[in-house]
Amino acid sequence: MSSGGGGDDGRSPTDIITYIGVPLAVLGVLPILYNTFLTLVNVSKIKRILRHSRLTALTRSDIVNRVIEIELPRYAVTPWDRFQHQSEYWSLSRSPSSIPGGSWTTFNWRTNVIGIKTQRVEYADQLRQPQVDVAFDELISYLLDLGAVPQPQGWKLLRSTGLWTPLGTALMTSPDGREKALTVAPLDDSDGNLSLAVSWSSNWTTRDHSNLPPYWVRLPPPLDRKAEEVAESSNPVVSTPENESANGDGASIAKKSIGSVEQEGQAIAKRPITCHVSVEGLVTALAQDDDLQSTPQLDSLYVEHLKIRRGEMQGVWFASAITAFGTTSQTILWNYKIPDDLLTFARKETVPCGVLVLLGIVDEADTPQWATKYDDHGANLDRFARRSRATQAAVAAEARMTPAERAHASMERMRRENEDRLQEMRDQTRLTNQRREVRQTEALNSPKWDAKMVARHSLSWLQGRAEVPEGLTVKDAVGELLHRMVLDGQFTTSICRLLGLWKGWAEIGGMKKADFRALQDETVPFALATLLVAVINDTSTALEGTLSTDLQDCLRMWKRVRLGSLELPRRSASSSRFEIPQSRFQRPIGSRTFHTPKPLAPLTPRYSSADSPARPPVPPLSSVIAPITRQQSSATNNSNNTTNTTNTTTSTSTNTTVNAMAEGEPTGLIATKGIELLTFSTPNGYKASVLLEELKEAYGLDYTWQSVNITKGTQKQAWFTAVSPNGRIPAVVDHDRGGFPVFEGLAILHYLTKHYDPEHRFSFPYDSDDYSVAEQWMAWQHGGLGPMQGQAGIFVRFAPEKISYGIQRYVGEAERLYGILDARLSGGRDYVAGAGRGKYSIADMAILGWANGPRAAGIDRARFPNVEAWFRRCTSRPATKRGLEIPVASAFSNAAIEQKIAEGDKEAIDKDEATRKLVEDAKKQYNYQYKSP
Repeated sequence: MSSGGGGDDGRSPTDIITYIGVPLAVLGVLPILYNTFLTLVNVSKIKRILRHSRLTALTRSDIVNRVIEIELPRYAVTPWDRFQHQSEYWSLSRSPSSIPGGSWTTFNWRTNVIGIKTQRVEYADQLRQPQVDVAFDELISYLLDLGAVPQPQGWKLLRSTGLWTPLGTALMTSPDGREKALTVAPLDDSDGNLSLAVSWSSNWTTRDHSNLPPYWVRLPPPLDRKAEEVAESSNPVVSTPENESANGDGASIAKKSIGSVEQEGQAIAKRPITCHVSVEGLVTALAQDDDLQSTPQLDSLYVEHLKIRRGEMQGVWFASAITAFGTTSQTILWNYKIPDDLLTFARKETVPCGVLVLLGIVDEADTPQWATKYDDHGANLDRFARRSRATQAAVAAEARMTPAERAHASMERMRRENEDRLQEMRDQTRLTNQRREVRQTEALNSPKWDAKMVARHSLSWLQGRAEVPEGLTVKDAVGELLHRMVLDGQFTTSICRLLGLWKGWAEIGGMKKADFRALQDETVPFALATLLVAVINDTSTALEGTLSTDLQDCLRMWKRVRLGSLELPRRSASSSRFEIPQSRFQRPIGSRTFHTPKPLAPLTPRYSSADSPARPPVPPLSSVIAPITRQQSSATNNSNNTTNTTNTTTSTSTNTTVNAMAEGEPTGLIATKGIELLTFSTPNGYKASVLLEELKEAYGLDYTWQSVNITKGTQKQAWFTAVSPNGRIPAVVDHDRGGFPVFEGLAILHYLTKHYDPEHRFSFPYDSDDYSVAEQWMAWQHGGLGPMQGQAGIFVRFAPEKISYGIQRYVGEAERLYGILDARLSGGRDYVAGAGRGKYSIADMAILGWANGPRAAGIDRARFPNVEAWFRRCTSRPATKRGLEIPVASAFSNAAIEQKIAEGDKEAIDKDEATRKLVEDAKKQYNYQYKSP
């Protein structure tokens, strides 16, 4: 037996530790070594990326847990000054960042650190560059100045859907329209703000410093004669004996200085002036030569008298007028919002035409009859005959008298005749004064004209007096007028004082005698002021749904936005369209879904297959197309909890689903909860969408809509007729009530208010008289206005053969019905149904879609002022306005036609004129006479 400490096999515990324990210990350390190595490699990669992107960041690493912490600054950026820093403004950055989220580094910016963004990542490709804060209007102005082109559909979609706008929606494109320059980006890291991504190439820049930038307006100089007058008034020089008797050298120096000032003033008065107008009104005015060069070569003018100040209106009037002048002649983008009270004033008919006659501006023959006509010829003949007979009788009597009596009687007769003549002169003077007072009173009460008509006559009158050069239009004259207002503070004060006087009498209901006397003293300034109001009137008729109004509304909704994007969309190799990561695809394209996040569970998805009810018995979708989805940030619940130190791998936003509009036609129902609307851009289709938008705003009702193109016959497919046997739109399916379908517009209105308007905000209690009244007017529309106007539109616009009898028959019947509606809305009534002045209800919504576009059918809605006022009142409601844009605004609406005409669309102008003439000829052929109860 061995005496050693080992076992029978000769191995000791030391050997076991050496050959088994040590390797096991090494294996236990290997994960730590692997994490350390991997962490160091990724730290090196991250530092290299940051160094290549010229970013300064603080990095820390936890090698055990394999976590890398990076602190990057968060910036607020603004574009460089286009004049002082031309190289930075017009060129792209030499070192744009390649880190996701750094698309904003494409340009050169003035940056200001506003916080620190802390990120914890494991790998280098998880690194994200923080988005930057930028003023939305400055960003758009900068891109427009470089040459970017606004995308109308993108702005319209952003305005209507807000943060739910599909990813990749283009707001701005390259000058050739082929590439996307500014797109909607994911909402990650945006803290509830609008998130955008930008892309730009140096060869896209098509403008330079010589072009007029956005928010600037160029004012043309007046003619030389006027320029000299302006220069003298803006640089007054007073010569006094004391000055002339001063020291010889000093006097000569002073005279040279005064002469140079005069010459400089005259030179500026002959040069164009460019004005920068911001949200706060006029910012600066620069006198320039032919092209904008740089600030050192431009003369900055004194504009303190045109700045907006509390309690003063000069700045407001000037900013409003120059905004109207600029937006109607040079650009679609403006910054200053003309006050609503000025727009209302500019639209009113406020100037009595008789006053213009008394002022000598208008010939009385050009006005309607307003003054009493007097015929004194007969009375004068009678008076002359009586005087002659009395004189003859007196002379005959004197002939029978003695010489002494004859002389006395003759003298008495002559004295009496002289007294009669004096009395007659006094009576005539008194009568003339009385008639002048009566005529003045009649002039004050004469028919009123609007600013555009007054301006047209004022311009002719001013040109006749050589105050305005011949051949200028109202807009051209306003440009020269604004130019003079910049240079002449006294002239500006005079103009604005009369504008305030004019607005004052318009607000109190009419002109007073004191106002008339003031105009008599300052007729020329008043005539010039009418030109300014006429231009404001032009811009007040800007139509909803245009690119400019969509863009401006978006700029007002989002003052500041986040620029950069954490997850940049990828471009397809075969097209310029963006590809969205598949992880974001959740629902089929074909509709847009509107809903309100649940307040008690903001992180719960709106739609869940676990609680979805069964679909109605309709054929299933033939194919499922994945939608573009977005995350709607819960600004209300989470805005106070977000900080700059967050983990980029997590998100605190509310998960919701928004579907993009389909590129093709729908092939079945797509929703599983709430109301699903099948509609198209027709008068009947708007009934349902307007009510659903109002219910959504009032109660938070969720609904989905699909656009069914009736020109392609989609409404005749089996899946649609299963919902609407009549094969007509609109139709709705209530998924929350077992997929119950409803078709026909009136039935839809009644159904939705019965089940989803518990407070009767848009309907009336069933047992009330108002319910019956609303039902009567809805039946009136359903059996009268709708069919008649619809047939009028077919015969006037779409029939291959123009049948005069059918045209005058249906147009005339529609006009009769509008006359009935106009009478219903008279007497101070605001809406069709309801007690007193009425309330906005489904009775109005049933009619609204048809009243939206009678012009296309040859019907002039302006002939019915109460209907016109009612329509404006209804469409001023934001929800109703949105409803009239689902799925899109009608191309046959009055607003759309008027917009095309205002833009000078020759085809639209010719079509409108042809429609008007066609209707007039048809009426004349059959001796049509308008009649309405």
